[in-house]
Amino acid sequence: MELLVKLLHIGFMSFWLGGAIYLPQVFWRHGRSEEAEAKVVLALARGVYLYVMSAGGIAAVVLGTVLVFFGVEGGWLPVKLALVLLLIAYHLFCGRTLLRLEKQRPPHRPAFYHALTVVPLILLPAIVALAVVKPF
Repeated sequence: MELLVKLLHIGFMSFWLGGAIYLPQVFWRHGRSEEAEAKVVLALARGVYLYVMSAGGIAAVVLGTVLVFFGVEGGWLPVKLALVLLLIAYHLFCGRTLLRLEKQRPPHRPAFYHALTVVPLILLPAIVALAVVKPF
């Protein structure tokens, strides 16, 4: 049972982080679109945020919590959880950005979103390395 939970946890983390990497690019596209295309791009952003990122994130956090009850422990775990909290903060920032774009108040210039993609690209290998290597 524990192995199945780990497999599902990894799968949903992949959805969550895939969306987290892709969504800023959708925001960038929105900032560079004409008005008619911008509405379609905004609908895409909402779908990525709700159905990929949020669903994957909720499932990953729930399954990760279940894994802790299976006895996953070690000094690496609080560090990993701190990085997951940063990922949750990033997720909420993306949601806030989406709401502002829907209200037609772009919070940032389009180039900012390319830089925003770096956040999950740094967090992902750090979280995976801690979970796999368990360095302390």
